Amino acid sequence: MATEDQLAGLRERYRFVLRARRTPVLEALDHQYSDAFDRGADIALISEARIALRDAPANPAIEEASTVADLAAIWPAALGEFPTGAFEGWAAPPERPGVHVVVDLAPKEAPPVDPDAPAPPPAEGSVDHVALILAKRRLKAEEEAKRPPPEPRRQRVTGRRK
Repeated sequence: MATEDQLAGLRERYRFVLRARRTPVLEALDHQYSDAFDRGADIALISEARIALRDAPANPAIEEASTVADLAAIWPAALGEFPTGAFEGWAAPPERPGVHVVVDLAPKEAPPVDPDAPAPPPAEGSVDHVALILAKRRLKAEEEAKRPPPEPRRQRVTGRRK
């Protein structure tokens, strides 16, 4: 059986993939909603689909899931086929009754760390990568807000005065 930490990681990964996959679908539904509203057509089905996708990450069944198969069973049909590739390599450790794990708690000597060495960049599309981009945008906006507005340019007067 997987530990609670492993299951929490699996659930967060599921929510991350769910949010990433629903964004383009929600945008398409927004366009359909706006077109239907402009035509005076019935918008109830579109509204229900939008609400269902919006609320999908808060589905209580996600917290009850204990395997990738459980999560695949609650994947919203509007998002297409369940992305099994996003969960490759995740597997709960097999149950082994009677097997005990021995943990060496002796302190290990850490390898020397070069403080001047740059940290490796986060993998593109990862949560850290997105957080880095958002932090850079926030810093840029703060710097732009601190700058005084440019002074208006004076126009050159050309020609002769009389």
